[in-house]
Amino acid sequence: MIKPKPAIHIMGENDPLVKRFWQKLMCQEIMKINGCTKQGIFYAQNAIIYPSSTHNPFVWYSHSGNHTFPSEADEVIIKFFKNNPKP
Repeated sequence: MIKPKPAIHIMGENDPLVKRFWQKLMCQEIMKINGCTKQGIFYAQNAIIYPSSTHNPFVWYSHSGNHTFPSEADEVIIKFFKNNPKP
C-alpha cells in the first residue's frame, strides 16, 4: 500500500518526452492517494495547491514550456518544502 505524502509536480504543457495526458493521470492518482480536494487553491504563479484530508497536500505546477525546468519554479519548491517539513 502506498502511504500519502506531501507532493509537488512540475509539468511542461508542451513536454514531448512525458506526455501531458500521462502526467495528468499520475497527478490525479497522487491526489486520490493523498485524499486531496477536487478544487485547488492558488499557491503561486503557475501553481495550484490541493489541500488534503490526510494533511498531505499536492502542488501542481504547470508551465507552458516543454521538458525544461523553469527557473520560476524554484520559489514554489522552496515554499512547498518550508510549508511541508519532514516530520
